[in-house]
Amino acid sequence: MIKITNKDGAAVYEEATDVMMEAIEDLAGWKLSAAPFEEVGIDRILLSCEGDAAVNPLHSGGDVHWLGYLEEGPLELILGDAEGNQTSSRIIQPGEYMTFAPDTYHGWVPQGVPAKLIFLKIN
Repeated sequence: MIKITNKDGAAVYEEATDVMMEAIEDLAGWKLSAAPFEEVGIDRILLSCEGDAAVNPLHSGGDVHWLGYLEEGPLELILGDAEGNQTSSRIIQPGEYMTFAPDTYHGWVPQGVPAKLIFLKIN
């Protein structure tokens, strides 16, 4: 990642260290990296899975809005309710953006190939 700031009236950049992905406990084949960008009021989450990863079950992103982008995939996006009932699904392709309203239940089903998602949470 490159962070661009203003120093004495001129734009400068600094390079951050590589992103460290950590395995998600109890979710085989999935990894996560989360980082806040406090100066701009955004949190970032990187989510990846192996092609044979477990289904990432229905869950809510909380009471905030999220913007998602599928970098690599495809993945099946499943939608549902707070009781864990799936209501619909759609295959998401690389290059597609998604928005998630607060408290919307969703999950992911791997499609036999590795996948990478990028999420930005607006605080």
